[in-house]
Amino acid sequence: AMDGRIHRDDVGDALRRLGFRMDAEWVDAAFNQVTTWATLDPSEFVLFVSAYEDRWREASLAEFTKYDVDSSGVLDRDEFAQLLVDMGTEPMEHVLQEVIEEVDKDGGGLLDFDEFLEVTSLLQKREGFSKSEYESFVEVFELFDRDNTGEMDASELLQVLCYLGYETTPEDAHTTVLEVDIDGTGSLDFHEFVVCMKQLRDREIASLKSAMVQHNLDPASSITPEDLLTLLHAVGYLPDEEAVVEVCEELDISGEISFSSLWRFLVMYRQREGLSRADREMVDEAFQHYATNNEIQAATIPKILRYLGYSIPLAERAQLISKVDVDCSGSLNLFELRKLCRLCLEAKSRSMQAAFNRYADEVTGILPPETLEEALRSIGCFRDGRPDRKVAMMMELHRVNGGLDLQAFLRLARQCLKDMEQEIHRNGGYTYEELAELKMQFQVYDQDGNGSISNAELVAVVKDVFPDMATDPRLRPQLLEIIQEADDDGNGNLEFDDFLRLMRTVRDLRHRNQLIKETRAKRETGFSTSEVIAFRELFTSRANDQSLLPMEEFHSLIEPVCPLGNRNMSTLTAMWREAVSTYEECGLAEHDVAHMGNRPTRLEGPRQALDFPEFLWIMRRIIDTNFANVLERTKRYQTDGDGVNPTSPRSMRASFSLAAASRLAE
Repeated sequence: AMDGRIHRDDVGDALRRLGFRMDAEWVDAAFNQVTTWATLDPSEFVLFVSAYEDRWREASLAEFTKYDVDSSGVLDRDEFAQLLVDMGTEPMEHVLQEVIEEVDKDGGGLLDFDEFLEVTSLLQKREGFSKSEYESFVEVFELFDRDNTGEMDASELLQVLCYLGYETTPEDAHTTVLEVDIDGTGSLDFHEFVVCMKQLRDREIASLKSAMVQHNLDPASSITPEDLLTLLHAVGYLPDEEAVVEVCEELDISGEISFSSLWRFLVMYRQREGLSRADREMVDEAFQHYATNNEIQAATIPKILRYLGYSIPLAERAQLISKVDVDCSGSLNLFELRKLCRLCLEAKSRSMQAAFNRYADEVTGILPPETLEEALRSIGCFRDGRPDRKVAMMMELHRVNGGLDLQAFLRLARQCLKDMEQEIHRNGGYTYEELAELKMQFQVYDQDGNGSISNAELVAVVKDVFPDMATDPRLRPQLLEIIQEADDDGNGNLEFDDFLRLMRTVRDLRHRNQLIKETRAKRETGFSTSEVIAFRELFTSRANDQSLLPMEEFHSLIEPVCPLGNRNMSTLTAMWREAVSTYEECGLAEHDVAHMGNRPTRLEGPRQALDFPEFLWIMRRIIDTNFANVLERTKRYQTDGDGVNPTSPRSMRASFSLAAASRLAE
């Protein structure tokens, strides 16, 4: 509505939101009955809806009577299902059954006319989704409607889908938005969001149908979990086999399988975050151990991931956390922690798939035995670069069988990595290689070689690992507390296990301080979560092994869009210095030490690299000052080039980074 009135062109959309089936002739007749003008005020709109409802009830009654052949005044389930098909609506079997049970108060399985109207209205309102799916959409929409305006940023649809566990591409998400956001406002209200989900569901079902044809699977014949895995791989999922079997058993999916059954499987699989029962129990156990008031603070997440056997670099970990901590609260509930673990597993699965594609035969789609070991080594399946006895035996078996398809490779790689996770869990969060490096570092500090670091030898450790604390008397109590916590037996010396605890503390401090720094940067720059994610992806693609963006890389990132002559270079250098000085006091962070876990080396002199919070700050300055007309240049580039048009003013803030990345990739 505009100025308290709704235009004739918009009443159809309003009717759909109220659960009515749209008919252009009924709209015209009802509208003309109420007014000769082109708009309706609120009281006229009520009259219009009433007039439309009269015509809708009249037409619906005619349809109902047509299928009520015995004039009993009720329809059974089969009659009703056929009526819906003839009306152009064909809901999934389980959805139809659920909504009939919801409306059929006496439970007799028969629908009178009023119940028939209620069922069709619910199916229309929910766009063919089940009640539980629809309610989950309500929850996630409210989560992403951060300013409580009843709308969410259309550019965040991809993040919503990631949050819900859907496998889709940025291109599909953008196409869906263009189809639904007809007025081009760049925002989605709840109804538009549900329509987006319907479009994506229809596409996913169409992909499943195509995959069944491609793999010669007949819906009328029995389907096995192995067949289901094949279908899921074909539409972009790389699920854990154990999780698939468990969902099939719970839903009793066996024998003939319908697309309704396939969709029910996907819904439950996503609800469980793709985790097996054993994985969920382990995650829940870790949550209960570390949670306070049913939440875990982001600062404790590294400990939890270590407990679960995940060894994830800080930058990647921060990226994953940002995708589940949608409200930027700095804490996660149990369901968000499960989502985080699902993202960790998905990242591993993607690396497995990439390794398979790299080494498999392009024609046969089979990984030859002679490349199997190299493929597994490329994703870190071997400790010290060599397969253990059990893995070697499994590899030999596949050599005899002549190679592996994708499913067999995923099965083998997951087993190898599961063993590695258990080892990481036993090693307190360190991989075999990290443990070996730390042992070498310990020996450097243990100058007399007696197996422990004495107080005298500890001086070198403190100078290297905690340079600020070593020179600042105010931080001395905190330093002593850290060392005392590491010294488990309190004998004043650090044995190797004590040294490991100390280095874990260093990692946790680094994570905590970086988290504080990043939270401040997000707050002060005002970027939305989706924009932060876009910037982080750009930053990560150009950062070095220490998760820092060198100055020369930053210049190469800027230059394809903004010319860097002397004047612009001078302005950019000033911004760089300001970004560094703004966050200098945040303590131990990415740039303070190099190669944490190896012998730390203090970085001296003018800093020539930015960490991610500093990158956010400088991007904020570039956008706010329209540095080198960057907004106009980016908009022109995205309109004329291969990029996509910005869908909202807020997404325009991140468009510069995306355009630059696209230009560099050409």
